[in-house]
Amino acid sequence: MRKVSPAEKLYNSILSSYNVPGAYERWRDYRKSVTDRIIEFAEPGKSIAIVGAGEMNDIDIARIYEHSGKVALFDIDVDAMKRGLENYGFENERPDASEWKSDEGRKTSASAGKQDESRKCGITVKKCDLFGITKDEYTDLINKCFAEAVKVNKKPDNLLLAKYMKEIIGIVNKRRVHISDEKFDCTVAVGLHSQVVGFLAHIWEYLAIIGGIIDNNVFESLINLNNTQIPKINDALIGITRERLFVGYEMYNASFGPESTVQGAVQCNHDLNDRIKNSELTLEISFTEDWAFSDEKQYKMLFYEMKV
Repeated sequence: MRKVSPAEKLYNSILSSYNVPGAYERWRDYRKSVTDRIIEFAEPGKSIAIVGAGEMNDIDIARIYEHSGKVALFDIDVDAMKRGLENYGFENERPDASEWKSDEGRKTSASAGKQDESRKCGITVKKCDLFGITKDEYTDLINKCFAEAVKVNKKPDNLLLAKYMKEIIGIVNKRRVHISDEKFDCTVAVGLHSQVVGFLAHIWEYLAIIGGIIDNNVFESLINLNNTQIPKINDALIGITRERLFVGYEMYNASFGPESTVQGAVQCNHDLNDRIKNSELTLEISFTEDWAFSDEKQYKMLFYEMKV
């Protein structure tokens, strides 16, 4: 059995932190509302891409698949997407599945009048990091930072650690965001933009804990990364979309009021509105939903249904 390095353990731990325990049950009403709107917006029988799919606790993939017949899932965490598919009754990314689960009850191939016939699933699962950073690059960063942060009988060199972080931020800024070479009739991205800098922020927060590091300039650089990365992500979302783009993001944390805005989502709001104003996108409908994310976080979500 291969030994997992401390850097890889932290990498895997950060991935797992995006999976919220009990989310499938907690988000049931929210998931139904969002899925209803996607199905109403996306034309039946046409392809759908879901970017930042995760475990699909906020979108009912069984209903989406039944509506579309061809769905592509994108996320940095392939295992999370596979767990999500299993939760809905799909055994793997291209299973022969005669039945699957949804919030509207059990769906089977009997709906097509062929009770014994299994259906070939048109769902694909693809790894996608919207920073363009590989796992090896993340773990190399973690290894370098760990080596400095945990030196015996010596305080860590905060300037050196900040240099490592700013180097990776510089790499991110230079790289383009690539999701897929394929185009889809409808692209969906819900709750994605607020998560963009989360991975690097988690690494820096962990270093701050184990090394007693305080460098607000790094956190400021991470926040500023949203300003450059969010437009690139929206470029990529538009780039894979033939016709329709469905985007949802956090207006604010309703537990604390409208002033409690969410980084990443703020930049997404500005960027999409600029594109709509410049006629790059056509806004069809906007609407809000309440998302009971957890006991501590209750988000007011804003959704845009757009044509490209």
